[in-house]
Amino acid sequence: MQDWYNSLDKKIGTDVIYFDFEKAFDKVDHEILIRKLHEIKIDWVTIAWIANFLSNRSHTVKIGENYSEPFFPKTGVPQGTVLGPLLFLIYINDLPKHIPTSIKVKLYADDFKLYSEIKTEKDCIDLQEAINNASKWAENNRLKFPFQKLRF
Repeated sequence: MQDWYNSLDKKIGTDVIYFDFEKAFDKVDHEILIRKLHEIKIDWVTIAWIANFLSNRSHTVKIGENYSEPFFPKTGVPQGTVLGPLLFLIYINDLPKHIPTSIKVKLYADDFKLYSEIKTEKDCIDLQEAINNASKWAENNRLKFPFQKLRF
């Protein structure tokens, strides 16, 4: 926020794009997450424990007194756990590496924002490149943005 106040003081416009991941915690791909844990140098014992934590989960649906057959999700981190949000943040933590350095990125829970002072046409081009890169990153990581929630 201080960046925005500084821009206002200088009478420079700032464009902000807000993104929200669709069903973020449910869409985390376990294989991609395990690769990212390895890339940030988490030890193999911990990675194996996390893989077990994620893969040995089942879900059933209860309607009235009847239960469905259990199913075993191949994606997602458990909500309502201490570890779930941390694993999601690890999953998205490499997103800023794909954004031009002239654009600022703020990650928070299951959303993020891109913003930049807009002084020249190049600033607009860089922001558009950041949006394109964020979309490509999301596609590569099997996440989606519900565009009806995208705010400018």
